[in-house]
Amino acid sequence: MNVRFILIQANYTQVIESLLQMFDRKLITGTSSHLSSLGLISLKLPSRSDTNKGVSDIAYCITTSGSTGRRKLVQVPHSCIIPNITHIRSIYNLKIDDLVLLCSPLTFDPSIVEIFVTLLSGACLLIIPDHAKLQSKKLLNLIHRRNKVTVIQATPSLIQRQPPSDLKNTLLSESSSLRILALGGEEFPPLSQIHEWRAPDNKTQFINLYGITEVSCWSFYHCLNDKEIWDNKEVPIGKPLAKSEYKVLGEDGMKILQGEGKLYLGGCDRQCLIDDECHKNDNVPKFRDSGDFVRIDNEGRIIYIGRKDRQVKRNGCRLHLGEIEKIAVAEPSVFECKAVMKGERLVLFIVPKLPLENKTMKDYVQSIIKRKLPKHYSPDDIILVDEIPITKHGKCDFKALLSQTRESIDKFGHGISKITIENILKEEWKKLLKNCVKTGDSNFLLSGGDSFSALNLARAIEDRLELSAPDLVDVILHKSFSDIVSHVEKLASKSEVKSTKRREKELEEGVKISINKKIRLESYNRLWKSCSCMNSAVMRGNQYFCMTCMKTVRNPVLKTQTQRNKDSGIFGCNLTGTFCREEPSKVLTLNSGTIDTEALAQMIGRVEITQRWSFDTGKCVDASPLVIQASFGLHEVFIGSHSHHMYALVAETGALLWKTKLGDRIESSACVSLCGKYIIVGCYDGGVYTLARDTGDIIWMYRTKSSVKSSPAVDPITGWIYIGSHDHHVYSLAIENQVCCWRVQIDEGSVFSSPALSYDNHYVCVCSLSGHVAALRPKSGEIIWKFNTGKPLFSSPTITTIGPCVGCVDGKLYQLDHQGCLVWSFTTSAPIFSSPVQLPVVIPVSLTISNHSILLGSHDNNVYCISSDGTELWRQKTTDFVYSTCFCFGNVFENFHDSEKRNSLPQNKQQEINTFKYCVVTSKDGTITVIGLETGRMVGSFKLPWEVFSSPVVIGNLLVVGCRDNSVYCLNVSEK
Repeated sequence: MNVRFILIQANYTQVIESLLQMFDRKLITGTSSHLSSLGLISLKLPSRSDTNKGVSDIAYCITTSGSTGRRKLVQVPHSCIIPNITHIRSIYNLKIDDLVLLCSPLTFDPSIVEIFVTLLSGACLLIIPDHAKLQSKKLLNLIHRRNKVTVIQATPSLIQRQPPSDLKNTLLSESSSLRILALGGEEFPPLSQIHEWRAPDNKTQFINLYGITEVSCWSFYHCLNDKEIWDNKEVPIGKPLAKSEYKVLGEDGMKILQGEGKLYLGGCDRQCLIDDECHKNDNVPKFRDSGDFVRIDNEGRIIYIGRKDRQVKRNGCRLHLGEIEKIAVAEPSVFECKAVMKGERLVLFIVPKLPLENKTMKDYVQSIIKRKLPKHYSPDDIILVDEIPITKHGKCDFKALLSQTRESIDKFGHGISKITIENILKEEWKKLLKNCVKTGDSNFLLSGGDSFSALNLARAIEDRLELSAPDLVDVILHKSFSDIVSHVEKLASKSEVKSTKRREKELEEGVKISINKKIRLESYNRLWKSCSCMNSAVMRGNQYFCMTCMKTVRNPVLKTQTQRNKDSGIFGCNLTGTFCREEPSKVLTLNSGTIDTEALAQMIGRVEITQRWSFDTGKCVDASPLVIQASFGLHEVFIGSHSHHMYALVAETGALLWKTKLGDRIESSACVSLCGKYIIVGCYDGGVYTLARDTGDIIWMYRTKSSVKSSPAVDPITGWIYIGSHDHHVYSLAIENQVCCWRVQIDEGSVFSSPALSYDNHYVCVCSLSGHVAALRPKSGEIIWKFNTGKPLFSSPTITTIGPCVGCVDGKLYQLDHQGCLVWSFTTSAPIFSSPVQLPVVIPVSLTISNHSILLGSHDNNVYCISSDGTELWRQKTTDFVYSTCFCFGNVFENFHDSEKRNSLPQNKQQEINTFKYCVVTSKDGTITVIGLETGRMVGSFKLPWEVFSSPVVIGNLLVVGCRDNSVYCLNVSEK
């Protein structure tokens, strides 16, 4: 035969082994980097002289699923498949403007039809990842909202996974673009389900397809009209496709024209070779046993009954398992069901549609079956499940289904419930993601999860199993379902963790782990003051970095009032929004030492936000922007997206300066090197990339052992870069020399958040998903001390005048001192993912620095302002969860120096005020909220079209932020 190579999914070990046995291990296996990236290997077949010399037109080879026995190799000639493709094309009436979904994997022969009917018509083929097909919301978003698919050929099980209400409002809505929905590979679903799927005026054409791999691919088709759909009659398999022939034989082997029998398929041209069969050119029709039973009714219609392996004997009587399913699924309380024989027991699995009690549901369905079917059809067991698992081919996975029948009586030694850990995990997984675990290799993130849902899953497991496992979130995010089960079992069986209540008590007492000598506390007060140096940079959370001033941080550059006014934007800060830090002894001096706080309050009015520009990156933008004042007078925005690209844009215009493709998606926010020449960013491929700032060229890539979501921090003294990785390590990289200076593992948790530097106390502060806050020596990476919160830390720390401050998913904000001791904690009512921002406060009369306050967002839909002693000053309600970090802007004092009312404040009035007017924060739903810092009240808002995880950055009048609608937005901010 002409087939020289077979491509097989690398994880199909049974297929590979059966093929090797079939060809006496004469097959040569091979692969390449390209094939590996697709998850495939190649098998080189023996030469034609060793096989069928008479076959010269083999189009492709494929294996059967092996569901009824061993896998068989099917060699498909062009003469068999081409009539199938051309006839299906005419039935679908494909045109050049159609968009066809490639729904079947390449190991399932319907994929051949999907690909070639599209190519033959000049239409477009939409290819989506396999994991997206198992996530109903993501699938519907891809094929309905983002891409207007017109033709879908799928298995009923794949469509049945979608909630009926979602189908009715999207894919099968009145205005849907879907022309054809062809269902095959399994029995056509009951018409009662079709009623639930379709909107009343939906125009989609439903087609029932029937065929077997041994006569690849389809043999029958039936186009349903509206009358048939609403008649609730049984749907026939239809008429034979071109050059397809059939016969139905009774138990005596004789052909029948009416009644039940077994279906055989084939014809003169529709012939495939099975395993080592030889081709015969005798022009005699050849038929294959389909393994399916059908019934020919009095109208001559062929009605599918069920597979041979689904026709069983029970109590001496024959029954079709499909008949039980038809009766059960017709009930309004049943969403989906499957009947199987396990040994001598008949088991019915049900996905309930209504929230009934288990016993009530089981009794109800049992009574219906007893009333409508003979006694021997009554199930021994009825098991309620969250979802019917499916194979990669989209068919029901009976093996996985049967595994759910095992008894759940495992119990560990400290109060775990009677159901198994695995079932608890499956149940909670389903609640959160709205889809069930498919296999032991199922990945939480690929199944539609995110950091917050991982936290909720970990909490649910801890609550139900009475455990405290701070590193569980990390395992959920990065391991398979089987690994998660093993991890929880290990914790439970060995009792290696403390109870949640005991951990909380320890935290209240300020328990810490001290390593080596403690660092001496050197309290300092800093005032952030405007700087207009070239190459000055600003990042999320009011992180400012000046390549000029930071080199002389002990003797910062001071600006005169004239210089500050010259550099100022509308909000009184220079357009760069860049700041240097003065020594504690330095204070601002004015012509008069008094300020009218009432006049000051009047200055903080309403804020108007309008869109300036947006830039489409093609994929979600979760990273936060880095903005640098460029030598050409404008500002550069550097930001990455899920499109795998890093972008450089002009802040004022949105013009693209360059884009560079990295190895995977980018959620890390970039920083700039000390010399100002390089942009550094982390990537999901485990790389820390150094890019040329002016061209985007990749100068160096350091590879860690897992994804890098942490954002880099630059040391202003050495220029080293500090960054965390999900391989549980923190890295110090010397960009100029392109070497790793050190790497340190804090604990068993990944490092998601970004490091923070304490300049006066000389340490790098890092946090892990296992709950540890650690201080490291910058030059060696030596751990100085660690503090354990007991819960994952997604928030990045900030170094206040007291010490490290960080939010935790237990809903608390922890303020530590520079020795790692707990000073205080502030409790919100939901997890904290947002990073805290230190806000300097001044005494107006003397303009001396007072104690700082802290801003942060919480998942309780609030932004909090907290004093330096942990007291709440105010809170402002937001429209949704706050993932992002606040950004403060609008220097209060810049526009107040020449006020005629500056002497109106009594000399003895010592009220503290903030040095900024406003803070801005983004909520998950895309709402941008501006809050007046003196009042804690909202003074302006703007709604982006989709979810936002990116943190905003403000430069002068411009606000830059990323959005999950694939765009970077720049907004104009002005006072009314």
